Amino acid sequence: MEQPGSLPTATSFRVQGLSVDADNDAIANNLFLPAFLRASSVSLLVGVKNYWQSPMRFACGRLQAMLSSGADYQQYGWAAVQSVVFQGKHVIDINPLQNFQITWTTAAQDLTAAEAALTVAADTQLKFVASLKGLLRRPVQ
Repeated sequence: MEQPGSLPTATSFRVQGLSVDADNDAIANNLFLPAFLRASSVSLLVGVKNYWQSPMRFACGRLQAMLSSGADYQQYGWAAVQSVVFQGKHVIDINPLQNFQITWTTAAQDLTAAEAALTVAADTQLKFVASLKGLLRRPVQ
């Protein structure tokens, strides 16, 4: 991409899958990922059409947790698992210069009081990545 949310001229993308991955390596933040997984939703907008909208759980797949002494780590999904798959006639084509975006929404009213009060521990990070899986098509050079 040359600019966020659109492809260059004569380049298109065939979306065959969608996933949201996250990881946490601090036990102090171990309540965040389950709270976001439960209370969030995700949508894929291409042009003016909303092609996919679901609870975050479907886009993330599973929650993996290894929170023991010395090996503190949480992650959505697995390395080889594609959470959402579009097959056959259900693939989504993003045409050249067409706008697209993935939107993540967490509604405050869906969080419990304890979840709404969560703060990220100092000197730690939560990392979230949304990705479209598929085929980039561009002119032959």
